[in-house]
Amino acid sequence: MDFTLPESAQAVRRGIAAICSRYDIDYWQRCESDKRWPEEVWAELAKGGWLGLAVPEEHGGAGQGLLELAVATETLSASGSAGGSAFMYVLTPGFGALTLARHGSAEQRAALLPKLATGQIETCFALTEPDAGSNSLAISTFARRDGDDFVVNGQKIWITGVQRATWMLLVTRTIPAAQARPRSDGLTVFLVNVPEAVAAGRLSYRPIPKMGANTTPSNMVFIDDLRLPASSVLGEVDRGRPCCGTC
Repeated sequence: MDFTLPESAQAVRRGIAAICSRYDIDYWQRCESDKRWPEEVWAELAKGGWLGLAVPEEHGGAGQGLLELAVATETLSASGSAGGSAFMYVLTPGFGALTLARHGSAEQRAALLPKLATGQIETCFALTEPDAGSNSLAISTFARRDGDDFVVNGQKIWITGVQRATWMLLVTRTIPAAQARPRSDGLTVFLVNVPEAVAAGRLSYRPIPKMGANTTPSNMVFIDDLRLPASSVLGEVDRGRPCCGTC
């Protein structure tokens, strides 16, 4: 097998490495100690167009795929930041932009992808739960149909980046696991406007103390009678198995 990276991925490695070379281990240690988002690195990634790798060209991005995102994440991690920059990068270009590019409606893509490409808005991804861990088939956060809307209740854990996110990709059950055939059916992903949901008192979060990766805070998330229109479904109802762009 030929493991040689295509030129598109090699160009990503060179570009990201050039940014990383300006930030040494002391910089990342200070960010970790201060529990501070790496604003300077994030700004350079945005300015260089690296946040829009997976955004289609018609929406202001580079139109690349998962390989280029993986190379960007690997290069950031190798710079001395370890998981800190990996989490930082995956949240929006990976979970947000790539997922929307592959599964979003035309309206969702037009409204959000250009802003994701420039870093104007950011995303987070809410899947894991206290009683399910990373077993997505066992989640119990439930979205109940109510007319043209859905009403969501549940709880998530270890959700990174809620504090900065404009939009949350929220994975729910719309068919209980015990009733779904196969069990991988009955999952639905929603786009949730985080500031609006917080202001309405329907979504809240609590940071989790950690012994590492403190540049990107992780949280408990609580969802109480959150009403979402059908237009907020990302992909298809009950068919949310490809709940992120990597699937």
